[in-house]
This record gives sequence, C-alpha cells and structure tokens, in this order.
Amino acid sequence: MIKAIIFDMDGVISDTQQNHSQTEAAILNDCGIKITADEVTAKYSSVRVEDIFRDLFKKYNIQADIEALAVKKRKMVLASLKKEVTPIEGIHNLVNTLYSAKYELAVGTTSSVANANIILKTLKLSDKFSFIASGHDVKNGKPAPDVFLLAAKKLKVKPQECLVIEDGLAGMQAAKNAGMKCIGLVKTKNKNYQADILVNKLGDISLELIKKL
Repeated sequence: MIKAIIFDMDGVISDTQQNHSQTEAAILNDCGIKITADEVTAKYSSVRVEDIFRDLFKKYNIQADIEALAVKKRKMVLASLKKEVTPIEGIHNLVNTLYSAKYELAVGTTSSVANANIILKTLKLSDKFSFIASGHDVKNGKPAPDVFLLAAKKLKVKPQECLVIEDGLAGMQAAKNAGMKCIGLVKTKNKNYQADILVNKLGDISLELIKKL
C-alpha cells in the first residue's frame, strides 16, 4: 500500500530542467566539450552535476577542477531561479489532491535544498511537502537509490510504501533500485524507462491509478 509520494523536482514540479542543462552545456563548451543542452538533458537528466562533469571530462581526457565548476554551475542556476520559475502543468492540482488524500509528500532531487526551497516557495507549495531530500546530502547520486531512501527514512515509511514520480531515466532507475514504485513522466514512451507506469502529463495521475500500484 502506497503511503508516501516522492516527487523529483526539475521537470516534474517545475519546468527548470533546461536551467540546469543550458548552464551545464555552457560550462562544458567553455572547457572544450561540444555538447548541447538537449544532449545533456537526454543523457544526464536527474544526474548530479559532479557526476556529469566527471563522466565527460574522463571521456574527453580533460583535466579540470570539477568541484569548482559544480559550485559555479549551482550559483548560476540559483540566480536564474530567483528570476523566474514556471510550474509543470497540473502540479498544483496533483499535489493538492494527494495532500488532501493524506499521502505524505517529499521531494527527492539532485538539486540543492536551496534550489528546491526557492521553487516550492515561488509556486506556493512549501506547506505541502514534509521533507526535501537532496543529492547533496547523500553519498551517491541517481541512479543510486540514496536520495529516495533518505526521503523514505525521514517520512518514516518503508521503501515499498513509496511512489516516486520522475521524468529522468536515472531517477526512474534510482526509484526501482530503492525498491519503490515509480511513475515516469515522459514526452514519448520508451522501453528503456524503468517505471511501473508511464504518463505524458501529470493530469493522467489519479488516486485510482496510485491505488492500483
């Protein structure tokens, strides 16, 4: 029986995945790695920035201060979030429905707690979520299960009592690695997505659908 719902942040709650991908692509291009924001999103959505940079710098045999570049990226994204945050269509209705149905709600994100707090506050959703689990607070980022297991621990529920809503391949893998149910929010359905159910929009997620999991 599902008792808690864990939301990914960027691409599920807020339309901010491109904030991350565009910033990461710009930094990588400055370092001599030619990659577009769309390519970053396609391959690295839900992956920690340190892991993205580490993977690509190793691939292209480039020496760089990964931690310094990660800090630079976070500052740039934080500045962009202070200017504008756009909600994913249907997020307010879904969160309010789940909250009214007495589900425990948490965020499980690769982003920082600071980013998540800005987004939730801007969208007026802060009071609906009991906890924010950040990739900065765990040893391993997605697709490792750490961030979702941290959320479950803080919510005082078992992993098998949790449902994760994710838009990234690494995030879906993390949910399954945690032993949780997963709904994938995707534009096109792909057999590579490791989710129990795939939906094209948040409006497709209902209480009836969740009860079937």
